[in-house]
Amino acid sequence: MASSSGDTYETEERKELRTKTFQELKKKLELDRNNDPLIFDTLSRLTLATKGENRGEVQQLRERVEQLSVPTEIAIESKITNINTNVTKIAIFNNTENENTNNILIKNVLNGNEIQRLRIPVSETNMLGQNLTLQKCIAWSKNNNMIALSYYKDLNIYSIDTRSLIYTFKCKGIITNIYWSPNNKEIAIKYHSFSKNNIDILSIENSTIRTPEFENVATYLDWSSNGDMIAIQCGYRIYIYNTTTLQIIHMELGTNPFRTIKWSPNNEYLAIYADDSIRHWTGNVNRNLIKILSINDWKVITSIDINQIEMADIIEWSMNSEYLIIVKKNYGTRNSIINIYSIPTGTLKKTFTIQNYINEIKLDQDMNNMICITSTPNIDVNNLILIPILLAKFKGGNKEKYKYKGRLYKIYIGNKGGKYILTGKDKKKVYINK
Repeated sequence: MASSSGDTYETEERKELRTKTFQELKKKLELDRNNDPLIFDTLSRLTLATKGENRGEVQQLRERVEQLSVPTEIAIESKITNINTNVTKIAIFNNTENENTNNILIKNVLNGNEIQRLRIPVSETNMLGQNLTLQKCIAWSKNNNMIALSYYKDLNIYSIDTRSLIYTFKCKGIITNIYWSPNNKEIAIKYHSFSKNNIDILSIENSTIRTPEFENVATYLDWSSNGDMIAIQCGYRIYIYNTTTLQIIHMELGTNPFRTIKWSPNNEYLAIYADDSIRHWTGNVNRNLIKILSINDWKVITSIDINQIEMADIIEWSMNSEYLIIVKKNYGTRNSIINIYSIPTGTLKKTFTIQNYINEIKLDQDMNNMICITSTPNIDVNNLILIPILLAKFKGGNKEKYKYKGRLYKIYIGNKGGKYILTGKDKKKVYINK
């Protein structure tokens, strides 16, 4: 017996199979909708399986799923911000309370709720008074127990536990950025300067200064994840130093000035943003590349062509070093384009467009959420944006199963290598020893 719809005929067996497929896909959608990054592929196959039937039900499911991907946006009063190492808290420096006190607000990155507040007398912040136009930087220590705050030429360090000032140092110039070492015992300080050697490495333990030697003015620097090396970019060169001796162990030379550098958390790769444009009498041949270098032999293992987004403004690693985030600010439309690539293949995995300019971006340790700090042009209020991206399942293809309370569960791998499963309707994380 055949059923028909217009000129299309379908056997009862085929219709029964299609109905069964619809129910299976629907069940899959209900079970995995909080975790599956291929959820929209499932929706597409679900729509095809209906063949015009159950469209209302499919649309309801689609709307429910799409709600999961709507970014959460929270306005934060901020002058400067920094997200901590494990992407759970954000430090915000502001002066909204009164004219005699500045504040460092500690907020939860998932909901924007205030966790803690450090009140800082203006006399501690800067002897020059309440001039908020001066250069400021803020940075979490790698162990998340301290916050360094630079203000003009002053560097202050505060304890999170005691909420008190524990260290202060007067620097030789105007500080433009500060970088904690992985062992939390040193801070690399970058100064505003038009002369070479504008980087100092300050020991917190004894207040001694070490200065790496390089040509020209340093623009970017980054510590290796284990603290054994530090990379400093100066124009056409990237210098890699041994942090104990400050001897140069490698130098990368470019055809044009490099734009930024970023070590991977697993200490295996160094991402460098290279402008390999070729000047030719017929015009420039643009080649904007993110090159991934292996630190074993300093050879390029993959190059990501980013000409389609013209230039990158931010590059950032996921905690497990398997993904690289590249951000481009579009100054015409006043938004930001986010591309996420798989490493070491350099394959594009996801693309997002966010209103306003992104100043800072991180992936949480489970790779399920992307945390962005955005700013609106000409408005002195930043926004904390949480974007569900569900990258955890990209490890995917992981067919390994774990039996727990009589059921088989998919196994996920955390940023420190630990394995866990997600159980129950609330997707509770349970770590396993397998």
